[in-house]
Formats: sequence, structure tokens, C-alpha cells
Amino acid sequence: MRIMLRTCIFLAGVFCSVLSQGQKVTLVNTGVLNSTQTTSCSVFDPMIINSISEEQLSGTVTARLVKSDGGEVYNAQAKIEINKGFNSCKNIIGTISENTTSSIGVFFRQNGILPEGDYNLCFDLEVSGEKLQSCELVSVVNSQLLELIYPYNEDEVYVKRPPFSWYFLGNSSNLTYRVVLKELKLGQQKIEALEQNVSLFQIENNATTTLSYPAIARDLDSTKKYIWQVVAITGNQEIAKSEIWEFYLTDEEIKPILVSDDYLDLNKVNGQPSIYVLGVVKLKWQENFQTKSAMINIFKPNGRKLKLGEKSTLNVKLGTNYFDIDLNEDGGLKHMKKYKIQIQSKSFQDGSISINFTYLDPAIYNKK
Repeated sequence: MRIMLRTCIFLAGVFCSVLSQGQKVTLVNTGVLNSTQTTSCSVFDPMIINSISEEQLSGTVTARLVKSDGGEVYNAQAKIEINKGFNSCKNIIGTISENTTSSIGVFFRQNGILPEGDYNLCFDLEVSGEKLQSCELVSVVNSQLLELIYPYNEDEVYVKRPPFSWYFLGNSSNLTYRVVLKELKLGQQKIEALEQNVSLFQIENNATTTLSYPAIARDLDSTKKYIWQVVAITGNQEIAKSEIWEFYLTDEEIKPILVSDDYLDLNKVNGQPSIYVLGVVKLKWQENFQTKSAMINIFKPNGRKLKLGEKSTLNVKLGTNYFDIDLNEDGGLKHMKKYKIQIQSKSFQDGSISINFTYLDPAIYNKK
């Protein structure tokens, strides 16, 4: 049998390939791997097989992921039926046999996620007595897998010991997190601060996507700025790193805000009042018309409307209606930021009432 290496180029969407005499099949590796795709043939996605044979051919294809240091991460083998023209992983038949024992390979097999880094992705095809091979370097970047939530980027916090939260976009089974907080000194870039400055804290093996401010760490200083980052880890292998966010402690007086637990009576509202909302906005009004629903919208200061889904419609009845609208579940509101809520109903003189409110996140406010 012959081992034949083929180089193929894509130019303006046209497949360019040269077949040697008697050769019926060429193997192409595009080198574009979606490391977060979890379909059964995702690792075979960069593979393209071109056949000029009028007959259907049967072959065996193997996908191998090899780290830059030479260690094999993942190995999968499958049977494939090759028709005339272009063939892909959709031509694989039967079960894909996965053979891997490395911690990275096991995590990839279970979650469809590779750690950041460079890999050699190789395809080995055996068909009609020939062996073809194609290897390409693939680079995996997972910065979008790990999203920071709070403290917000380039924003202020109102407590000296704020909580931290983030979100992992993939399957987070078997993951732990490293959370780092450092001071951002005057004139420094965020990456410089992360690499050079002493940590206020570095928490290892955090099992959840939230972190209370560590008891051993000193309070934040309102004269300084800070940066933080989260790293997702399985075993001893880093899977993904978040962006680096910066924030600062406001120098405004940190004091409790009085929040009313009463329902705001919209029938008694004049103009556009301003209130504080601790997670849930509580409204009531007397409905005098035979209508089944009222509409609500929430707007940011720039006028953009927040998506409320099913909460944008309130079921109403004749008489007094009471509504507890939970804003915590939507995830789009930020602590101590100002918004406007608009309620539309025939019972209001102008057809709608608007209320300005400052949103208080209970998870942050209750830390005070």
C-alpha cells in the first residue's frame, strides 16, 4: 500500500486537486475545527473527500488530535461510504469508535470542548487499497466560552467586598474555576496588571460559577482600580480563560437604601415618579375596562427596550389587580443602574404610565 500526502487549496470557493494516475480519491483537511460543537462527527467536520469513481466506495477514516508536544489527545475511527463528488462526515455510517484515555481527550469526548492551544488534526483514510493522510495545524481559542457577569467591566461597585459571578457556555461538568483579583495601577494595561501585580486573592478549585468575597482578602479601596479574570480547569488542564475586566469601588458614601415593600398604586401616580426596585417591582391598579391583558416594557437610559418575553404581557381583570414582576430572572438589569418601566392599559388617562426606577440586585444589596 502507498501513503500519499496531498495538498489542496481553496480559492474563491473552488476545490483544486490533482489526482495521480489511477487514483480515484483525494483527502482534504480544511483545518477549521469547531471545538465547542458536540455532534457525533464534529471532529471529522474539517474533512472533505473527493471521489471521481462512478461506484460507491467503502473505507475507514481515523481522526487524530495531537498536541504540539506530540502527545495524542484524541483518536476516533469510523466507516465511511464514499460517493462520486464531495463527501463529508455525513457519509460516515455506523458508530464512531472513540479511543482516548488522556484527561483532555475524555473531557473533549464528554463535552465537545478542547483546551485552548495548538493541535495537529490528522485524518487517515483507507480506501480501495490506498492509504491517504492529511494533517493541519488547528488553533483553539475559547475566550467566548467563559463570560464574566459581575462586577461589570469598567464600572463601579458599591460594596467593599462584592460577590463575583460568571457563566460557562458549554457543558461545565467536571470543571473547576480559578478566580484572580489584582490591583490595576496607574498607566498599566489590564494584561500587564494580570501578569505583574500581586494578587489580592487567587481562589483555586472553585466548583460553582459564583464566589463570595474571600474572608482572608482585604477590603477594596475606593482610590484604586481592580481587574479580575476566571479560568476554567479540568484536572490540571486549563480549558478556557475569560476576558480581563476592570472595576472600581465608588467613593460615594456606602449606606443602605430604604426600599418600600408596598405596591405602587398606578391610579395615584402623577408624572414619572422615581423609585428603587429590589429585584421585584410591585404594582397595582384599578382596571375599569373589559380587557384581558396589559403590556409592560422596560427601557435602558439610551432608549433601548429590554426583552421580557412572557413577562411583557400581564393578565388583568376588572377591579384591583396586583402584580409582582420579578426582574432578577431576566439577567439584563445591572445593580444601581437607572431604567424606565412603561405599563400600557386603557384604564390610564393617556393609555400608559411610565415610572423611572433604580434597580437593586438582591445578591449585591443584601451583602451590605
